[in-house]
Amino acid sequence: MSPFLEKLRLLNRKYAKAAVVVLRVLLGVVFIFSGFVKADDLWGFIYKLEEYLSVLDMTLPRTVTLTIGMTVAAVEALCGLSLLIGAYRRVVPVIMGLMMAVMLPLTAWLYFANPISDCGCFGDAIILSNGATFLKNILITIGVIYLIKYNKYVRLRLFHQELHWLAVMGGMAYMAALSLTCYNVQPVIDFRPYPEESNLIKDIESDGSEVEFLYTKNGEEKVFTADNLPDETWTYVNRIPSETNSENEGLAVYDGDEEVSQDVIASSGKQMIYVVPEMNRIDLSYTYFVNELYRKCLENDIDFIALLATDTEGIEWWKDYSMANYACYSADDTELKSLVRGKMSIVYTEDGIIKWKRTISSLIDTYHNNKATGTFPDNIVFDLRHYFYKITIIFAAWLIFIGIIQILIQVKTKKQKK
Repeated sequence: MSPFLEKLRLLNRKYAKAAVVVLRVLLGVVFIFSGFVKADDLWGFIYKLEEYLSVLDMTLPRTVTLTIGMTVAAVEALCGLSLLIGAYRRVVPVIMGLMMAVMLPLTAWLYFANPISDCGCFGDAIILSNGATFLKNILITIGVIYLIKYNKYVRLRLFHQELHWLAVMGGMAYMAALSLTCYNVQPVIDFRPYPEESNLIKDIESDGSEVEFLYTKNGEEKVFTADNLPDETWTYVNRIPSETNSENEGLAVYDGDEEVSQDVIASSGKQMIYVVPEMNRIDLSYTYFVNELYRKCLENDIDFIALLATDTEGIEWWKDYSMANYACYSADDTELKSLVRGKMSIVYTEDGIIKWKRTISSLIDTYHNNKATGTFPDNIVFDLRHYFYKITIIFAAWLIFIGIIQILIQVKTKKQKK
């Protein structure tokens, strides 16, 4: 081989190695972030999967979509982690390639057919158009193909290859703990329109504007005001925020056909809001706890109302079946799912400001364990942030522990060579 060609070959190997390192970092971060936001808001990912299935005229049990959601989130995050630490250099790019073999055609279909406005790749954290999503996946696929070819030749890694399984197993345990906790309690990081410390009240009097709603029927889309809603043959799409007050439109609540948001969402004092976004998935065993929670609120001068994704007839059924003495109102299921995650949940506000949101199931144990101590209702709240910090610190400590093991092995090996 001529000297020129030899230099060219060495130069190509040098830049190929640099490109692999850059791609490991970029794709590793993207996949970790994508997996994390899916695990953080597992309910949102489940809703998105069910939206895909509805477009395809398919249905799956919620347990199946939950399993799929947890698996996809974990695989994405673990592939990203493996790239960053240089683990399983041959296998990981192939797994990522298989994922992109599904995602690239899917996002191409979304771009050209537009059956869904948002692919849900990054949940509510980053909402991309279908065109931007398709372009993103093209670039990721190109990067993955490059890694499939060259990643195995770059031996740069954080841990010795015999310790890689420990890091991946730790990551798997972390993702399982995060997914299950966020599914059973609430997302740790809330990217939705109603995070904690936000205002739940819709102030339409401050600028004189009126909220409008988009409905569809037989392919026709039409905008209606709150005072002129269509009959049940029209399908609700979403709310159209006013230009002057788009950041704080708030939640639309109805008593029959009348919007009563300003009247029932307390702008002063304490209020507990019981939220049921899916009436067909109600767990009736929780009704006893909800009624007890209502009585506890009365004792502590806390207003208590329920927001149900149903009509007047459904509300009457619920009152009879659950023996509810609290006021019940209607709200759109999409808005309720944006407000809080879970089949049955509680939103606690003070002066109209959201202080915390939790599922009923996560409140039951803490309520019975702590109802005799502390100040209600703060004493019954599962401390989600503390738990998140704890499992994150444990995972970080686990990686440090693996690093210490590696150092000890290296020291022992050097001594044996001497």
